[in-house]
Amino acid sequence: MGTGCHILLVNVNTQVESFYRATDRASGEGVSCLNGHKSFNIYAFAESCPQPRIFIVAYPDNSVLFVLEGDDKTLSYISLCFSESEYLVALTGLPDYCIEVYVWRNKELLIRRKTEMQTEKQSISCSPASMLTVCQLAYSQAQITLWEVHGNVRLCRLIEKPLKLPFGKEEAPLDGTFLIDGTLMVINRLGSVYSFSATSGQANQIIKPADEPGPFFPRLFYCKGGLFLSDTDGSISFHKRQKGVWNQLWNMRAPETFTLLLYYSASDELNNGSDNKLTAKICSTIKVKHQVQNFQISVDQFHMTTWSIDGLVTIYETKSDKLLAYFIAHDRNKMGAKLMRCDLMHQYIFSLGHNNSLVCFKMHRSSTNAQRYTELKLSLETDDVASMFMNPTKGFTPKGFTFTRWIDMEKISRLESEKLDCEPVKLEITKDFKVVRTMLRDLLDANEIATEEEQLPIQAFNLNASVTEHLKEMVCRFLR
Repeated sequence: MGTGCHILLVNVNTQVESFYRATDRASGEGVSCLNGHKSFNIYAFAESCPQPRIFIVAYPDNSVLFVLEGDDKTLSYISLCFSESEYLVALTGLPDYCIEVYVWRNKELLIRRKTEMQTEKQSISCSPASMLTVCQLAYSQAQITLWEVHGNVRLCRLIEKPLKLPFGKEEAPLDGTFLIDGTLMVINRLGSVYSFSATSGQANQIIKPADEPGPFFPRLFYCKGGLFLSDTDGSISFHKRQKGVWNQLWNMRAPETFTLLLYYSASDELNNGSDNKLTAKICSTIKVKHQVQNFQISVDQFHMTTWSIDGLVTIYETKSDKLLAYFIAHDRNKMGAKLMRCDLMHQYIFSLGHNNSLVCFKMHRSSTNAQRYTELKLSLETDDVASMFMNPTKGFTPKGFTFTRWIDMEKISRLESEKLDCEPVKLEITKDFKVVRTMLRDLLDANEIATEEEQLPIQAFNLNASVTEHLKEMVCRFLR
């Protein structure tokens, strides 16, 4: 998996993770697309910068084997795929959307041909059959073109074969995969699966969709001689061809998805640093390493951190102005870093890029500041913090209170709870008041039609006489 300027590689057998950083000219400037070889321990990625190159990297030592310079007209790449042999096929982006075929061992570009699909939302994949076929799939527009690759390590020819789909654009997006014999399998938005012959292009529906498609986009891929299918209802099934007929062997319901919401306080964030300088404390300035004038700052008791659209992140010690660390967190060609946060000990650094990639870094230190550890420990032992961790987590924040402190939110919740508890008493008092008001109105009406001897003064019906007298006194004082 690659995004921004980082590639995450996971050994599925040992679960060991390793990382590749594309942050400079030697290792690559950003990652736009990525693909691994099925037989060799290598992978390829294309840079995310003007006039990008393609890097062939060995796994697991992550050493660069070859750099493919490509064509000077290429401005970006959107997809890569390895063939089973010596070819690497690339799909360029705007403005041409060309198919490029390389012999990656020789670092030679054999052919470059413009395609008819004009969209960034497309990908390519190579068939495992002996006759190499490349599928160009514009998944958002329901368009598919097959490219037959003929030639050797010196000469190459591309034969274009657009496929006529038995459905329209309204059934996009699509997903596709090749079988071992070169047959192309395609699934549409409704969950219908079609097989396309690599030679004739004839379509045959092998799996029919459910009556009502679900909310999920279906996906499929070939594995273990069959098709794994993620359906529109979220279920996962495995299909295999038996005696010429595709049968479902098993089906299971995927676990529910979870959403993790992260909240942060913006109160300690400053914007718009200028002239590449920022004030750290009185009579002290720091010359930061950013290559742009506008950057963002976050300051706490121990550290000051900065980040910007150049992708650079810096960490300073507030007391001594000492630069503790600086590194490229995100690709500057993708607008660099958008937000950065650290844990209290500043051991882990979380950086969010403008391309929505979230990266975690760990700072390695010889020892932890004992004084800081003691201060943090004492701050976590306060009554407010202790009561906070004793309360169950609600899992959401009420609308309009995103940046409210927890202690303030606790007061608001307590007042709301008291309000609900007092609601029955309030209703009972209001009911009694209405009864008294009705009785008082009847007494006033009876007093008005009574004889002069029986009538009482109006003030006798005043239930708030003391307040009335007090108001009269205040008015008299004011008039004097």
